[in-house]
Amino acid sequence: MNDAPSPASVTYADIEAAAERLEGVAHRTPVATSRQFDELTGAEAYFKCENLQRMGAFKFRGAYNALATLDPAARGRGVVAFSSGNHAQAVALAGQLLGIRATIVMPADAPAVKVAATRGYGAEIMTYDRAGGESREAVAARVARDSGASLIPPFDHPAVIAGQGTAAKELIEDIGPLDALYVCCGGAGLLSGCAIAATALSPGIHVIGVEPAAGDDVARSFRSRSMQRVEDPRTIADGARTQSPGLITLPLVLRHVHDVITVTDAQIVEAMRFLWERMKLVVEPTGALATAGVLDRRADVRGRRVGIILSGGNVDLKARSRRTPPTGISSSAWRPCSRSTCAFPFSASTRSFGVPSRRACVGSAAFRSIAAATTAWSATRCAVSRSPRNASSRSHPRARASPSSTSSPASCTSRAPRECRSCSRASTTPRAACALARWWRRGRTSPRISCASKRSSPVSGATGRADSRSWCRGAPKGGTRDVAPPAR
Repeated sequence: MNDAPSPASVTYADIEAAAERLEGVAHRTPVATSRQFDELTGAEAYFKCENLQRMGAFKFRGAYNALATLDPAARGRGVVAFSSGNHAQAVALAGQLLGIRATIVMPADAPAVKVAATRGYGAEIMTYDRAGGESREAVAARVARDSGASLIPPFDHPAVIAGQGTAAKELIEDIGPLDALYVCCGGAGLLSGCAIAATALSPGIHVIGVEPAAGDDVARSFRSRSMQRVEDPRTIADGARTQSPGLITLPLVLRHVHDVITVTDAQIVEAMRFLWERMKLVVEPTGALATAGVLDRRADVRGRRVGIILSGGNVDLKARSRRTPPTGISSSAWRPCSRSTCAFPFSASTRSFGVPSRRACVGSAAFRSIAAATTAWSATRCAVSRSPRNASSRSHPRARASPSSTSSPASCTSRAPRECRSCSRASTTPRAACALARWWRRGRTSPRISCASKRSSPVSGATGRADSRSWCRGAPKGGTRDVAPPAR
């Protein structure tokens, strides 16, 4: 590889040249506004919808610009890129449009929707074990060395940075000068490019990068003004799981960016919820970083014109629905799974299900055995929870009738076995089963369910709480198994 060019080699003139190459190829994505968002934040916000860009993310801008600058000989040898998804798709699509063969190095746990799209654009995919510590840079460099192909990194490349900067250029050209610009940040290619364009077109603007708290390598580097690394960033924002900023991007960030802030995964989810529900914009977790940064209210944006870059919208809906907490379980109880080989990147605190263990992945046997005790009610609910005649029963004061019920028995006769969450013995206590069903739906404190070997004390249908004497043979000596309520 050639020596890294100096930061001064990426200028606004490079961004203007990139804009000319992208003219008629990349979409000039729309700018969205939201009256409700403005009322919530007090700002006049403008959303640059790069989730509507070709291949679903801003990455197409930089990838196409980088490939378009290659000479004919380099094009004939092909290109190699490494990416968790969006850059992979961008290079694959750009290669298809320009007739350049592309080989993409992707992590084995990359979102399935991004892997499928990359293959669909005709690229050859090579996988590596990210969780096992294998370096994607080393794998890509080896492939480039063996084949003679040009290496196109996802952010630390002058042509890529210039291409990404065209997003901010278009935003300011369309809506005029801004007081602040919030940009999603992974390796800082988009952030540095947008900062260069924004400071050139809107003097006095404050450019703020937004990074996930679990992968705050750029924020740390910005504070210390030196290269910092995060070895294993575990965050829902898969596009921002970079270990460190680039040798080119970091100096540009230090020169043009005013601040880099972090947001939690819970804040990212709330930002996604707003964008999806209120603005009807499908945005991936990484794409919602800048929105989460504004909603964090760390900086006062009241009365200011604020630009927000929505960087992408490639969401794996199957994986996302699988990772969504059940009704009544707070998303704050869900954490990255500590098992590197697990197919489920997210896990739940099993204490939310009344089991005194620290963490269990939703794909683990421990979690499945817990869930088995709570799923039977969905198929064979206790009649009290759906019978109009018993809706006012003293033992179940808050039980409600289900209009979709196919039957309404006059009494609570369901005796479907329930698994004791303390000792795994079968329980046939219908009252406890009904309380469990209500707790699962409403997120109340879990009732203790005793096995048939010991009599359970009454469970309150109003609160879902059991008397402190409830215990079973499998409980520790001298007490009961305390049950923590679901996190709010």
